[in-house]
Amino acid sequence: MRKWVSAVAVVAVVTLVSGAFAQRRGLPPNVPPNPNWVVTQWGTPPAGQDWQSLKSVDSVNYDPNGKGSIVVLVTPQAASDPSVWVFDYDGKLQREWGANLFTRPYDMVVDRFGKLWIIDETQNFIVKFTEDGKQLMTLGKKGVAGDNGSRDSFNGPTDVAVAKNGDIFVTDGYQNSRIVKFDKNGKFLAIIGGTKGAEVGQFNLPHRVLIDSKGELVIMDRVNKRIQFWTQNGKFIKQWTDLGFMYPSGLAITPDDTLYISDSDGQSVKIVKDDKILDAIGGLEGMRPHQVTVDRFGALYISDEPDKIVKKIVRKSTLNSQLAAQP
Repeated sequence: MRKWVSAVAVVAVVTLVSGAFAQRRGLPPNVPPNPNWVVTQWGTPPAGQDWQSLKSVDSVNYDPNGKGSIVVLVTPQAASDPSVWVFDYDGKLQREWGANLFTRPYDMVVDRFGKLWIIDETQNFIVKFTEDGKQLMTLGKKGVAGDNGSRDSFNGPTDVAVAKNGDIFVTDGYQNSRIVKFDKNGKFLAIIGGTKGAEVGQFNLPHRVLIDSKGELVIMDRVNKRIQFWTQNGKFIKQWTDLGFMYPSGLAITPDDTLYISDSDGQSVKIVKDDKILDAIGGLEGMRPHQVTVDRFGALYISDEPDKIVKKIVRKSTLNSQLAAQP
């Protein structure tokens, strides 16, 4: 039995949104607490450091490869300190790396091939790594800003998704308004969008991109508070606009295409499938959830950028069955 199960049981519980909201659209932004979920603070920082000493806790992602691990991206006070902390499920640090590489390490993605992509949002470049920190590829030009038509430079990149054939999709959203497509070797292929606005084909802060089981791009258009679906060749399919977000931020997907969407201003995570809210995790007072990820046991991990914490969220029914199975 994994130690995190018993550890969760003794930590103070913050509770969250009832399954009675299932199949209901447009859940109000102020999502109430839900007794079906257990929320705990998670992760032991490296020796001599603590979460609050960091500038920010930027991203968290589950790496399903090998035995699995939870990888956290941080901005330390000193550039000489590592930005990547790799944990086991119990929140015990396994290794750290990434010193002197980034100014603003904004997001981190573990792709389907087990490689890590780290986005420096202010320096406008993206680096592909092995999980132990070996650099494999760079997209963009460090310190160089490109406009919406640029083929080799970004301006405020935020996320990366990698297709089965290795094609790479980058949301370039804080200053630009587009998704940029590259082949597996980093050769430019296409631009989706490129104009700021709320019409189809326009974006206002494309913040996250994923690829679902059908191979469709799932794009979070943050300021427009919508989720859009596109083909990998840039054809619009559909959009969801009625999910009641205040300011959506993080996006995770499971193999059955269930989406977990964190809402920074709404202080919540909504669980969505086929444009229906299946459940919602509210009552996250005191934090602005930035990124969300889901491990193979169904546990959620949320990074809170300004409040500098990572929290783990476990469905109470799963927790109870795990505890009952302990000898």
